[in-house]
Amino acid sequence: AYLFGNIAADIVFAKRLSRIKQCCHHWSTAFSLLQRAESDRDRAFAYGYLSHLAADTVAHGKYVPRQLVLTHMPVNVGHFFWELRADAMEPASRRRLLEHILEHGDETHHAQLARQLRGTLLPYDVNRALFHSVQSLTVRKTFTRGLGLWHECSRWYLSPELLAGYRSECLDRIASILRDGVKSPLMREDPNGTSALMQVAVHRREVRRLRRRGVPVHHRLRETSRGWAPDADRSLVN
Repeated sequence: AYLFGNIAADIVFAKRLSRIKQCCHHWSTAFSLLQRAESDRDRAFAYGYLSHLAADTVAHGKYVPRQLVLTHMPVNVGHFFWELRADAMEPASRRRLLEHILEHGDETHHAQLARQLRGTLLPYDVNRALFHSVQSLTVRKTFTRGLGLWHECSRWYLSPELLAGYRSECLDRIASILRDGVKSPLMREDPNGTSALMQVAVHRREVRRLRRRGVPVHHRLRETSRGWAPDADRSLVN
């Protein structure tokens, strides 16, 4: 149940067109699932959901913005690209685990989500079918082989050490939200990374202005990216 909760937070498509308080990537949604839990299995599911959001404060609030600043890719394309690049570096055992979770999803938890996630652009059953199709695609050997080749041939290197640093921070933040709940400092963070992505847009406008003036920007790019490096702010979990 905990592992299924970890992936279920991504079940809604077109999240930005959902009502904000019922959006799947909102803290209130996860804590509402926890408050309504009637069994240990329900609570495990809710804790998995919370864990996903905690990890997304790193993925969407630090990792993706950092990579966008350094590579100048369009935000939507770049977001998708860098998440896939990280996925390409996951071991095959984790893809097999994902496949197992998808095959053994709990109907009770789907019913919980259907009641909770109202006001979405698409009906829950459609979201569920799309989610299952996309996730099933990602564990197919042909897809993973292609993803691995794309990773190896990319002009932009992604350091395993960098990803390890982000994963470690994800674990710290997950521990914080599970231990402290609504009192965790992590509650100040947005799992969608909206503020960080807005900062990327502001930074890009400034870089374009400097380039038009002929000012070197390499140093500025590096300085900005450091703010989103792993463990840049340990106060969130200490």
